[in-house]
Amino acid sequence: MEQVDQIKQIAIETGNEWFLTHAITKIGLIDLKVKDEFENLWKDEGVNADKVTCTCNISDTKDLCCYYCEIEVERHLQIEELNLSKSLNGIYDFKKDEYTKTRWITHVINGKIQGFMLIKCSGGIFQNKGFTHELIFACVSPKYRQMGILQAMVNKIPKEWNVWLEATSNEISNVETVWEKCDFSYYGRIEGRIDTPQLIYQKCA
Repeated sequence: MEQVDQIKQIAIETGNEWFLTHAITKIGLIDLKVKDEFENLWKDEGVNADKVTCTCNISDTKDLCCYYCEIEVERHLQIEELNLSKSLNGIYDFKKDEYTKTRWITHVINGKIQGFMLIKCSGGIFQNKGFTHELIFACVSPKYRQMGILQAMVNKIPKEWNVWLEATSNEISNVETVWEKCDFSYYGRIEGRIDTPQLIYQKCA
């Protein structure tokens, strides 16, 4: 089963189908699909799609289109097919003229994804506060919870990323204590919701 299908399955099995309907999730799933497709295509070259950079303007390269640009063109075409509003929830970077990028962090057991995180490569509403990434959603299969999988995924977040998240959960009460145990600390709160304020947490350095 492909990674995209495994992630969808976990979301459905845990009652988080809503997550799959969000625009940034749809973009993220395309990012993951395109990454897998190109890394499989270029497996003999050992290409890591997350680390390639554009070499089209480097004088000593003979490539008509470099790895990076091939990925970006295909990514853009597939996302455009979703017909998303570019003004929706920071999914489009108008300065860079591209859809906001995402990264997935997964935890695999016996060849199958049992936990995942979706991270948006943008500080979002806290961009001007020095944040570089937003942790959109994290999920672990119920039978593998309380086994350190969430912490293991947090440990994979690059040290140079300044990450924030909104501590909320439909399943877990006092979810903020879970994040505190996984190296996140309270940053502040956003008032405005009728039901409950948004509690914002920041990954500790």
